[in-house]
Amino acid sequence: ACGLTCSACGSGQQCTGGNCACPDGAAFRCNSCLYWDFESGSTTSGWTLSTRNDGTGSLKLVTSAGRGNYSLMIQNASFPNVTSNLLVQISLCSGVSVPIPASGFTFSVDVLFQSNGYGFGDDGTGSGSPAVVLEGDAGAAFSHIIASNTGPFTNGTWYPSWSWTFTGTSVSTIDLRFAPQASWSGNIILDNISIK
Repeated sequence: ACGLTCSACGSGQQCTGGNCACPDGAAFRCNSCLYWDFESGSTTSGWTLSTRNDGTGSLKLVTSAGRGNYSLMIQNASFPNVTSNLLVQISLCSGVSVPIPASGFTFSVDVLFQSNGYGFGDDGTGSGSPAVVLEGDAGAAFSHIIASNTGPFTNGTWYPSWSWTFTGTSVSTIDLRFAPQASWSGNIILDNISIK
C-alpha cells in the first residue's frame, strides 16, 4: 500500500487506488518497473546494442515516432549479408539474475521498420523469412522467435505487441535479436517494451 502521497512507490511505479503498480502491468524488480516507454527522453534506459556477423548500427532516442514523445531507435541498422544480426539488450538488475515465477514472464514490444529500400527481410524478390528472436542470457536461458514471416515486414508500419511468455529459473539479460536473413539497411524503432 502506498497511502495518499505515493511516497512508498518504487521507481516508475504509480499509485492507483492506494496501491503501487507499474505501467501496463509490468513486473517490479530491483526497485524499478520492467517497463520502458522511453518518455524520460534523457537516456536509452540501460539498453545496449551488440552486433553479430558484420551487422552495424547505433542506439538513440527518437522523437515523434508514433508511440508517445520518444522511442528507442536502432539508427543506420545495416545487415550486409544473410547471417548479419543486431541484438538490443537490457540488463535487468545490473547483471544480477532475476528469479522467474512459475507462471513465467511475458515480454512485449512494439516494432517499426524504416527503409528507403526493401522491406525488412526482403530477399530482393518480394519474398523472405525474417525473424525477431527473444533471448535470455545470450540464448543460454531461452531463445524463441517472437515474430517471423514468410515475407518481408513492411516499412513504415507499427507491429504492436509482439510477445512471448518465457519460463525458467532465472535470467539476468534479455536480448531482442533482429535477423532479416537478407541484406537490409534502415532504422528499427522500438517502444512500449514490458516484462509482466
